[in-house]
Amino acid sequence: MADEEVAELYGEPLNEFVPRRDALVRELRKAGDRERAAEVAKLKRPTVAAWAVNQLARRNRKDLDLLLDAGHRLRTGQVQALESGDQSQFEQARRDHERAVRKLVGDARDVLSGERGAASDQALSSIERTLRYASLDDEHRPALASGTLTTEVEAPGFGAFAGMSLPAQAPSKPKRESAREQKARVTAARAELKDAQKREREAQRRVDQAEKEVAAARDALEAAEAETRDAEERLRDVT
Repeated sequence: MADEEVAELYGEPLNEFVPRRDALVRELRKAGDRERAAEVAKLKRPTVAAWAVNQLARRNRKDLDLLLDAGHRLRTGQVQALESGDQSQFEQARRDHERAVRKLVGDARDVLSGERGAASDQALSSIERTLRYASLDDEHRPALASGTLTTEVEAPGFGAFAGMSLPAQAPSKPKRESAREQKARVTAARAELKDAQKREREAQRRVDQAEKEVAAARDALEAAEAETRDAEERLRDVT
């Protein structure tokens, strides 16, 4: 089975993900591809927020590409700004990134309202964080781009700068800043960023613990659903 066929699962209505995944598993087993069947069987049903973001990758491709581009420029612009002292590219990328996030959150609200009848504030908040941080983080950017996320994405260590400004530049001086002074300023800025990242990681660990509990409950639900379907199939065979 081609990877494209597996990716199509994430574009299906959320309630149909597990049944269609299991159907693919049966097809693969019937075809003798048990290794691939085992891989597909491990695919998790997306959370509501992840599912909505996956739909944006299919229905709002242009806007998502703008977000990914802005996220890339935001990351590279931050490094360049720290090294050169020129914040213009960083600030422009940050404005573009925020604009793209807001646009896509509005689109996600429409998706959820159309497909599920409503969009809760909690879901929209999760969607906003996912769009913001997945577009900056190398680990999650591929899944965001391909529309195959399975869960929300929280702030990675590098994402700390997404909502902040770089340290203000010192007022212009008649005397040009020395290389030593510039190096000291860059070092201080990087230390400040490192401290912010550490605080975010500590908060993220607390979030991860809560997410593990949610994931365990979700796995238990999927297992119960699978048992129900198996029991239904056995009943049909008997009758």
